[in-house]
Parts: sequence; C-alpha cells; structure tokens
Amino acid sequence: MFSTSLIALAAAALVSAATPPGFQPAGQGALIVSYGGIAAMNGVNLPKESTAKVPLIATEQPLQGTYAILMIDMDIPTNAPPQTSTLLHWAQTGFTSAQTPMVLNSTAGPKTVYVMQNLAQQPPLAEYIGPNPPARAPLAHRYAFVAVDHTQITQQGLGALSQAASERRGFDAVRALAAAGLQMNAAVAGDYFIVRNTGPIRDGSGNGSGNGTVGGGQQQQQPPPPASPAQPGGGLGQGQPVPGQPGLGQQQPVQGGGGTQNGNRPAAGSATYGPPGRVGVMGLSLAVVAVVFMGLA
Repeated sequence: MFSTSLIALAAAALVSAATPPGFQPAGQGALIVSYGGIAAMNGVNLPKESTAKVPLIATEQPLQGTYAILMIDMDIPTNAPPQTSTLLHWAQTGFTSAQTPMVLNSTAGPKTVYVMQNLAQQPPLAEYIGPNPPARAPLAHRYAFVAVDHTQITQQGLGALSQAASERRGFDAVRALAAAGLQMNAAVAGDYFIVRNTGPIRDGSGNGSGNGTVGGGQQQQQPPPPASPAQPGGGLGQGQPVPGQPGLGQQQPVQGGGGTQNGNRPAAGSATYGPPGRVGVMGLSLAVVAVVFMGLA
C-alpha cells in the first residue's frame, strides 16, 4: 500500500514538494500546505503572521488509510552554535483523504487536491504552535511537514508516539516512528517552508521557539492582592451575625433575669434586680422605730 501511494503521488505531482534536504524520514510525495490560500511549499519564505493558525493539508491524489501529520522546526538555536536542535510544532493523528477532489486557489495558482480530514475529531498529540523564530542564529528556520501512514498502528504504538510527542524539544521523528512500530517508508509525503526573523541577532539563551510555550523560564510570582477593607457594620460586636455562631455580634435577651438589655418590660411575677425604691426605705424606717419602742417597754 505504501508503494502504491508513493507511485501515485510521484507520478501526479505538479510541483517538486518534499521534505527539505537532510530531513528524516524523507517524504518523497508532494504534500500541499496552505495557510488561508497562501501556499507554504518548496521552501518558500513566509511571514510568521500568516502561519499562526493550523493550515490546510492536502495531496494531489487520494490516499488510502489513516495518517499522522508532523510539523517540525529543524533550526532551533542552542548554546553551542552552529549546532541546532529541533522542536515539534504539531502532531495530529487520524487524518484520512477525501475521496472527492476540490480546487484549491492559492498563491501557487489553482490546483485540484484531495483534502486531509480529521473526521473522527481525534485530539492532537501535540497542539499546533505557530512559527516564531527568536533573534538568535540561525535567523531563518525551516519548518518540515511529513505525512505518516499509521493505519496499522497498535494501541501500544499509538501510546509510544504520544509519549514521544510530549517531548517537543529535541524531537526525533525517526526514533518516534520506530518506538511506535512504524517503518521509515510510512512517511509518504512531505513539504517545508521558511520563516525568518529579521534580526538583529541578540545574545542570550532561550528555547528557540520564540513564544514561551515550550521550555520557557519560570514565571515571576505575583504579590498577593491587598486585603479588602472592612465593610461598614461588619465584624464581631457590630450587630452582624457570624455564620455558624448564632448570637455572636447580636444583642440577645438575658435569660432568667426578668430584665433585658433592650428595654423590654419583664414578665409578670418575675423577679427584678436593681437598687431599692422609696417604698423599701420607708418600711425599714418603721421597723427601726418599732424596735426602739419595744426596748423602752
């Protein structure tokens, strides 16, 4: 099946699109990459703004089976220039080729293509990151695309491919396919384009992705927000109830004392506590006089 797809793609290719020289696994067939009508093929230079969103992927002949699309930056700066590393920008499985062709109008001219579709809505193994080369050598970055036939992949192999895709920095496509149990000839089509940082080159280290989403530095801790000012009437002792503590902060009647703290009249027959009244003083005086008279008798 692989050889049939390769022959069909090579025979019908109207352009010499393929993975860039030196990239492995090399996709020999033409993979069509279009960003909103802007053709991203054959090493063309594109502004990064035009490549911010997921592109349309297509081929010039329908493919049989299920495919993964890998997008890899081949020119990530390191701290030992001119040595470079790689960065996985996108890994999406579950693509199938539409059986009905469509005319794609792009900057490369109109072309009849078969669009690659993710009909099963498979989630990406690595979400798309738009190109954003940093101001470090090399300023020009090559972004390689490769279509990999994974029709016969096992569940274990898919797990291995997912694990490999989780390590974006230093991504090795050959090793990832081998871990997934896929052969090199599973890469049936490819393409690439270039995005360039206009410079000047700046000193300093970084992850090379230019967007801080992969391997970036630690985030600065933010100071805690200032405490909210006390609300009028809030707090204990200011007439506000406290959840779970009934009575705290509220004036409550004094039980068993007859009197209250809020001026209510005591109930009939209840005892009262307070200073003696005028009647009590007169009674005491009469008692003293009676004792005196009894002593004289």
